[in-house]
Amino acid sequence: MAEPSIAPVSLAEVNEFANAEYAGALLPGGRIVPREWCATAPMRGYVISEFSRDGAVATAETALWIHTGRTSMQLQRKLDFAYTDSSAPRGAPRAQFPPSHLTRIGSQTLTTAERTAIDLMAKDPATGVQYALELVRSCPDCTLESIIECSYEVRSKRNIEKVRAIFHQLADALNSKQASTAQ
Repeated sequence: MAEPSIAPVSLAEVNEFANAEYAGALLPGGRIVPREWCATAPMRGYVISEFSRDGAVATAETALWIHTGRTSMQLQRKLDFAYTDSSAPRGAPRAQFPPSHLTRIGSQTLTTAERTAIDLMAKDPATGVQYALELVRSCPDCTLESIIECSYEVRSKRNIEKVRAIFHQLADALNSKQASTAQ
């Protein structure tokens, strides 16, 4: 089997990449990231920092990949960045994040696991639940309770009330499941 090119140009090459032993992630523009560079969160942070500008904050699927190593189709289409200062390129999204919602992994600033879960849930509740549980499993300090607590610090997010309600229902469901298995 021939090795895929650095930038896959056909669906066959993309599929070949997905099955290749050395493949770790496929980023926008057909950039293939070797598995060794995706092994830990700091390594993934360094990879993303090579594609970001100064002042960029990795958000949504990009932050999810750094935290967990989980890739998505969205990550293959574009990297999600927001800017907190005037260094934003024309037309780029700007956002105000409380300092407690930002962290630095590798050399990339990104949203915390809790804020990432909130942003992904607000973006798409169907996949947001799955991503939130992945963040809770992968990040030692992230719990559903800490996500709910973080959600009360978010004021200007669209659908934030709906997001809070979903996280409360999820926490209640998991707590009742644990209580029933303990009996």
